[in-house]
Amino acid sequence: CIWSGPAYSSLQNGESVFLRSCQEKDTISGEVTIPSQLGGRTVTRISVGAFFKCSKVTSVVLSSGVRTLEEGCFEHCGELLSILLPNGMVEIGDYAFHDCEKLQSVTIPDSVLKIGGCAFKGCGALKSITVSGLVANIGSLAFEDCGGLTSIVLGENVTSIGENAFLKCDALKTVMFEGAPPVGVLAASIKQDTDIRYNRLYEEEWLPVIASG
Repeated sequence: CIWSGPAYSSLQNGESVFLRSCQEKDTISGEVTIPSQLGGRTVTRISVGAFFKCSKVTSVVLSSGVRTLEEGCFEHCGELLSILLPNGMVEIGDYAFHDCEKLQSVTIPDSVLKIGGCAFKGCGALKSITVSGLVANIGSLAFEDCGGLTSIVLGENVTSIGENAFLKCDALKTVMFEGAPPVGVLAASIKQDTDIRYNRLYEEEWLPVIASG
């Protein structure tokens, strides 16, 4: 369905809108498509808790104008299997997909700059994730308890990984950095037997990270 519920508010510039909340949490189900415009204005963000506990939603398609996913906007969507994030998105907020335990597929657009704390915490069905493009910061506990996650690719622009970002990712086998790994990467709670590699000076060969101490 195309969700165009009544709950939206104008931003101060009067040219954009953001979805404030889904007032149909008990009835909305299946695939949800966020429209590009509401009331003649471009939808630019999904607000705090907008789809919190929309337990019957299975997939979401966001319009190309959405730039920001705010805190907990899809938190506890227990049946969510996939979401299509548009190119041009710049931020995935704290707890955005927390406890979306059936989420199997998500592609982080190259335009994203920041992945917030606990953004994908408890997404146990995720098998792999690629964080490339412009992403510089991955928040604390961002992927905690993603028990099915087996591989991660992190882009060359990642300079900061928050504490315990990969805690309890017990199936994790490989982490590959497209550039040099950030200082203190091991503090991100990547388990000790994980194969961590990086591409030095863009050479084709992945070189192993050697932990000191």
